[in-house]
Amino acid sequence: MKINDYVLQSIKNNMAFIHFNTNKEVIDVNYLFADTLGYDKKELEGIHHREFCFPEFSETKEYDLFWEQLLKGNSFQNKIKRRAKDGRAIWLEATYMPIFAEDHKTIHSIAKIAFNISKRQEANTEVTGQLQEMSMELNQLSKAGITRSEELFKTVNHIAALYQGNAEMVHGLQQKAEQISNVLQTISKFSRQTNILALNAGIEAARAGKYGNGFNVVAKEVGKLSKSINESLEEIKLAIDSINEETLKVGKGYKELQHDIHQGQQQMKDTSSAFISISQSANQLDKQAERVKEIV
Repeated sequence: MKINDYVLQSIKNNMAFIHFNTNKEVIDVNYLFADTLGYDKKELEGIHHREFCFPEFSETKEYDLFWEQLLKGNSFQNKIKRRAKDGRAIWLEATYMPIFAEDHKTIHSIAKIAFNISKRQEANTEVTGQLQEMSMELNQLSKAGITRSEELFKTVNHIAALYQGNAEMVHGLQQKAEQISNVLQTISKFSRQTNILALNAGIEAARAGKYGNGFNVVAKEVGKLSKSINESLEEIKLAIDSINEETLKVGKGYKELQHDIHQGQQQMKDTSSAFISISQSANQLDKQAERVKEIV
């Protein structure tokens, strides 16, 4: 028995092994391979390779190209899905090896060794399925977050528009109050001048004696009117000062509110951007899960 025969026997004893002729028919198989697919060893003799494949592979050009490459002397190694006797899907880590005739040119047959990786594949499918499910949930949550952020952003913008209108009204009120104050100052000047004139008229009436009695009466009435005007002006001034003080407080509050609104708008933009980033990450996670499924 040659050393190569010992090597082949060792492979058959430890690995799933099957041997095809160039017509793609089984010419040899070990018990391990037969058991992996749920067959009796004798049942597999002469069976065409196509019987171990699902139609989505065996009835395609890819299948024909697969055998064309093998029969040209090119080996093949990859994870493959095969059909067991009862129709179950069996995942194998398989290597197909062309065997050359003595001339080292002609393909004599195709040998295949394989490991059953179905449990690993099931675990992988479960994990990738969970990853894809997480990806879908993240995507849905991020889309909901984007929608809520946009709605809140619209609300903040609406508040900002209302604030702008109110701020302009407060500013207008401050201007009106200032204008009234200016008018009051002018009236106050006239009132002081009138009071001075009334005093001067009283002095002149006193000098005129009895001839100035009528003029004195008018001067006194003018003095009383000037005093009344000054008292009214003082009341108005106090009211305007109070209005100015309140509008200043409101104006300061609006400035603080404006800062908060702008900050809120920026935060909404940042939140929306963060949700978009999460959505992109979720899509990337889904792609990576698919890639893992293909590789492992």
